[in-house]
Amino acid sequence: MAFGLGQSIKAEDQSPIWKNHVFNRTLITVADLEKYPDDDGNRYELIEGELFVSTAPGLPHQFVLQNLQVALVNFLRKNPIGRVVPGAGAVFSNFDAVIPDLVFVSNERWSQIVANDRFNAAPEIVIEVLSHGAENQRRDLMAKHRLYHNTAFKNIGLSIRRINWSCCIDTPHLTK
Repeated sequence: MAFGLGQSIKAEDQSPIWKNHVFNRTLITVADLEKYPDDDGNRYELIEGELFVSTAPGLPHQFVLQNLQVALVNFLRKNPIGRVVPGAGAVFSNFDAVIPDLVFVSNERWSQIVANDRFNAAPEIVIEVLSHGAENQRRDLMAKHRLYHNTAFKNIGLSIRRINWSCCIDTPHLTK
């Protein structure tokens, strides 16, 4: 679901995705986003100035996420190279603020990209577990993927379609 509020775009405030495009539509900013309730059971994310509203993920999504988190935490206990964080906010511009399912940040980069209890730059790895539903898929496979690509994430994309999984992993920093 998308909403719009009147907002002019200044070049210095633009998301990397907007810099080479001209659009005639109103945009929502991070300041606008912070006015939405945080206790209504919805997840509010802002991508390219468009507001995406979703409900809490279902149990299959959460079981997959839990299994991934446990596996990564177990790896990091033996190889303490960074931290794994589930569901933390990430703000990349005045028009881009999302809540990735799971992220990995190296120890070296933690203090550089974390401020005000959220990520302010791209972590090395982001994991999104795809939930069912056309709106969820449009957000995760199109809008978030484009944002992450343009924000220089090392991206793990995980897509679940019924019982079949497709997984794409880019982790060169973990194999140094």
